[in-house]
Amino acid sequence: MSMKKRLYNSILLPVLVAILLIAGCEPADFNYSKEVVFTAATGYDNLPGTKTVYTGTDVTVDGKPYELIDWVAGDQIRVMAHNVKTAANNPSAEYAVQSANINQHSGRNSTATVAKVGDGLSWSSTTATSDTFYAIYPSPTKNANASISVGTSNATIGGTIPATQNYTTHTNASAPDMDNAYMWAAKTASAGSTINLEFQPAFTAFQITINNNTGKGLKINSLKLTSSSMAINGSFTGTISASANPSFGGFPTASSTNKEISVTGLPSSAIADGSSASVTLFALPRDLQNMSIKMNVTSDGQTVDKTLDLKKDGSFMTFDKCKKYRINVGAPTVDEPWIYVIEPEPISTITTYGHVAMTAPDFTVKSYKYKASDPTNKVAVPWQLEFSANGTSGWSTTPDARLSLTSTSGVGGATGETVTPSIARTHYDSEKETTGHDSEASAIAELRNRTEVGSSSSPFDLSTHPFYGNINSTISRETANCYVITRAGHYRIPLVYGNAIKNGTTNNHAYQGLKAYDTGNNDNDHYMRTFLRHDDGKIVDPWISGNGITVTSAVVVWQDVDGAANQILLDSDLAINGDYLDFEIKKDNIRPGNIVVAVRNASDVIVWSWHLWVTEKDLSPVSVTDLNSVTHQMLPYNLGWTDAKTANTTHWNDWTFYVHVKQTETGGVTGTAFAIEQIGESTYVAPNVGSNTFYQWGRKDPMLPAASSVRNKTYYSAADFVLTTDNTHIIHETPPATSEKVTVGHSIQNPHIQYHKEVSATGGNGKRIYLGGAGDVFIGNLWDADLIPYTNTSIGTPDPFDNRLPVKTVYDPCPPGFCVPYGFFFGAFTRNQSDWVTTAPAGATLITGEGWRFNNNDHHFFPFTGARGGNGVQGIFDVTSLGYYWTTAPDSRNDSDWRACSKFLYLSETTLRARNDQDKAACYAIRAVHEQ
Repeated sequence: MSMKKRLYNSILLPVLVAILLIAGCEPADFNYSKEVVFTAATGYDNLPGTKTVYTGTDVTVDGKPYELIDWVAGDQIRVMAHNVKTAANNPSAEYAVQSANINQHSGRNSTATVAKVGDGLSWSSTTATSDTFYAIYPSPTKNANASISVGTSNATIGGTIPATQNYTTHTNASAPDMDNAYMWAAKTASAGSTINLEFQPAFTAFQITINNNTGKGLKINSLKLTSSSMAINGSFTGTISASANPSFGGFPTASSTNKEISVTGLPSSAIADGSSASVTLFALPRDLQNMSIKMNVTSDGQTVDKTLDLKKDGSFMTFDKCKKYRINVGAPTVDEPWIYVIEPEPISTITTYGHVAMTAPDFTVKSYKYKASDPTNKVAVPWQLEFSANGTSGWSTTPDARLSLTSTSGVGGATGETVTPSIARTHYDSEKETTGHDSEASAIAELRNRTEVGSSSSPFDLSTHPFYGNINSTISRETANCYVITRAGHYRIPLVYGNAIKNGTTNNHAYQGLKAYDTGNNDNDHYMRTFLRHDDGKIVDPWISGNGITVTSAVVVWQDVDGAANQILLDSDLAINGDYLDFEIKKDNIRPGNIVVAVRNASDVIVWSWHLWVTEKDLSPVSVTDLNSVTHQMLPYNLGWTDAKTANTTHWNDWTFYVHVKQTETGGVTGTAFAIEQIGESTYVAPNVGSNTFYQWGRKDPMLPAASSVRNKTYYSAADFVLTTDNTHIIHETPPATSEKVTVGHSIQNPHIQYHKEVSATGGNGKRIYLGGAGDVFIGNLWDADLIPYTNTSIGTPDPFDNRLPVKTVYDPCPPGFCVPYGFFFGAFTRNQSDWVTTAPAGATLITGEGWRFNNNDHHFFPFTGARGGNGVQGIFDVTSLGYYWTTAPDSRNDSDWRACSKFLYLSETTLRARNDQDKAACYAIRAVHEQ
């Protein structure tokens, strides 16, 4: 907006009123029966009255320009005195202009004849020979807001400057309502002398002239004068005397209702090009600051709002009180209109299920504007999300309590801003919920009642303390991929690859196989000579830093808890301390569950991760004697075990609410709101057994447990590690088709992702899973460093390597000192190593819907926790009906199945099998045994 202005900062000169004693009074002999009679003269632009008019003519006095104001017949003033009164003993009287000699300007005066209206002031009311006269213009008779009262030595005047001022338009010149042009005068005079009342202004005036030089007609629709900090309209009072200027006071405190003066009666027609229009506004008699002129104008069919800040040299000017300012403004230009665009992508329904806390798909908001003449210049426009229960009304910027979003507003732009919504599991019909004893609550109480360990300055090192028995004792360092936590405290784990340190020394056998089986090619005969890091480079040292890798950050990947409020461990609780990861599990946060934590490099790539198993259980191992009469030590629970809640049935309700995007600059919104909904479930029956983490064969990282055959266990994860796309699956990733393999390093970088099997691969299922080297060779010794290919082809013929404890590797998922069991280990329970068993062995008891208890021992209980399919379609299956438990042994039938399948314990309610086989992409449970 161009701006031209000329400010006249001169003091507004007073109107002079001569008060003369009419002839008939002799100077030497005062006749107190005579009335006081007035004549008046006008001066300059600060003294408009009820009927006075601006002349439009400037004169120069003392080098300063002044605009003449002329009296008009009918102008009325009120005069008061201390002693001189009317015949009715009233100290005030009304006077009106009878005639005005508007062209007889003498110096700085124009004159008029003034006559009383009703009773006039008379010297006959006093014996004083002099008195002080006070006057206010316009008279309160003409303006009810005007007031004047006389004290013992002075007078008080008052008035009100309105927020809306009316004007009469004459040929593009708007004449103000002169009732608002308050003036005052005070003069001490002797009887018989000429009394000159010098009127002073009691207002501050702004004459705003808009000069149209746009080349087009310009219509002024509205005009406002504003201050961002001060009251500019409202009531005022002032004390005056004959010898001093008044000190005005009593102004209103600034508020939104009196910081603005608006105009009515503006010209109805457009200002022609080359012409101008003027408007004069009256403001409170005070020094005004932070002033702006706001206009709404129309030109060439376009209407816009324009604001002119009254500044000089970049700073707001201060306008002195009781002066008139002329402000010349260049016509506001009306630019080409903006075209506004809002593009939320995608606009689609986001669905979750009643019992699942879930992160919904991201959506992107684009909000910008452009002009038709320059469509490539897209200017950002701020936006705001709004929410409604029905999608048509009741829109609010506050989302439903069930919905949280990474942002609900943005700065806008054409590239788009991403919003991630998270839907909480909070809405169900509590009146229909049936509950029993809350086993989780009991477990939480047990954990929180235990004495904490470690401190911030001396963390409890999980690799130098046993995880069962007397945990306060110490052992030689024993590292692993899984650590057990049984109480709150400050903890530490060394940044070491799996079990690469054993009995306090380097355990290079954990990442290097026996050389006797190396034929010169690391991948020959499905055997890896040296295991790999996250970047598929060879591990050469137990410590991550010893491999030239710098760890810069740590993150909680996921934890199986009910939502953010129940997190056991926060990212803020993690700290890298040299070659250690330190963390704190607070007493108020601890609860049974599973946590995956990871460390990352400067590029935020995960270089290794660990499973933290938080449990109140006593994990003291139990004895198991196998078919060869060898006794082993086995953990009494599956890895990652937590008891089920004992709630029986919960009824979740349907609900839907809606979201749209609103541009804050225009108020425009997206044409279609998109829905976020919960699919209610009439019943949800919790399992009676509990849950455990699942594992893909050969991997070290756990997969999310199941709550039932159709439901994942609830979880919470960082935004980068979403585990589920619906209620039964977890995220699957199809290996890259070009290389037909997922490397070990790629799986380490993504501990939360399950990988598809490739059903069309040559030689059976799983060709693309865990290829360690060239070609389509599948590595078979990931959980047993010394395991070599089978020589037997019959599934009923044992291989000698199935009858010995594995050599635990850096990829083994078990706690320190324990490993995945060998191929024939589960024959200790079925009493058979190869064939299906349909008759329960001695001491075995089926618990319908829960699992098998063997050897009459509660700690030999194997629950039906089901499995996860390996094809990305099947999801969870067989919870409460079947059990699947991995071993380290690949299938022995033929070379093709070696790539695809591995051995596991299979349990149903009618059949047991110690050496079943299935594709390695599936996720099964693990029951750990003590390593050799």
